[in-house]
Amino acid sequence: MNERGESAVIDTLHSQYRRIIGEACALIGQPGQTESLLQGGQLQIGERQAWFVYNEDLDVGHVYVYVDIGVPAKVPEAYRELLRFNLQLLGSGVFGTTGLHPDTDHVIYAYRYPVAPSSSGKGLMESLLQVVNGLSVDALPKAVPDGKARTR
Repeated sequence: MNERGESAVIDTLHSQYRRIIGEACALIGQPGQTESLLQGGQLQIGERQAWFVYNEDLDVGHVYVYVDIGVPAKVPEAYRELLRFNLQLLGSGVFGTTGLHPDTDHVIYAYRYPVAPSSSGKGLMESLLQVVNGLSVDALPKAVPDGKARTR
């Protein structure tokens, strides 16, 4: 594919990303939040904060979804629990991974959502709600929500 064709594909996928986020915001009754989310702003879902990162240079076909689970009560034990949890996720076929945010030490669950004409804001929100509803202090016993905003 030539440079012009590649640029057109990237522009099309970026437009798809904007459409998906716009649909998601409309679905939850927050159409005014679209631009904020497109620029890395956070979406509050219950006790959880989520944000989206779309980087054409990193992965043009996916948006990365991040969910803040909370602060580990005991960081050394949290490392062990996170590693176990990641292995369980891999073995179960569940998409995503967990880790510690480098600036806040909050436990973060991250996964990729496809950016494609068949993808939708409804599909994005359904995947996000499935993740948020499936994450609890019981899932990661060493993590507890603290309500503090994540900093970049």
